[in-house]
Amino acid sequence: MPPPDLTCSSDVNNRLVERGIDLVYGGGSIGLMGLVSHAVHAGGRHVIGIIPRSLMPREVTGDPVGEVRAVSGMHERKAEMARFADAFIALPGGYGTLEELLEVITWAQLGIHKKPMWLLINFTLMATNYCKDFNQRSYQHHFEGMRSAFPT
Repeated sequence: MPPPDLTCSSDVNNRLVERGIDLVYGGGSIGLMGLVSHAVHAGGRHVIGIIPRSLMPREVTGDPVGEVRAVSGMHERKAEMARFADAFIALPGGYGTLEELLEVITWAQLGIHKKPMWLLINFTLMATNYCKDFNQRSYQHHFEGMRSAFPT
């Protein structure tokens, strides 16, 4: 039985192709969105990947999928993705996924967009994984050290 994240991404790409929906995504060829982009493109749909130039060496492997637009940075990437997208789907991911998700939710709350959003995420599992990673990377040490940076 495939892991839930892979099943989720497989369901997403199948439904996009079945319904004739094109894909706008962050442009990488790795991870869940890499799998989705390859499958949607193989299913005959148009794929637009929008990626900061600085991330291309790390997130793009092999031949690009569909149309790749290189942009100057993360802010431009998110703005371009939002401009081209008719809706937003969030799959499980890392800190970048969380940041992009919160920005899209904030934009909806502020009335900047009224596009549909689907969150295909187990928030409890995601939060648990973030906490584990946070502790493993010793970020906590840096925050505890803030007391000495700002003495009372």
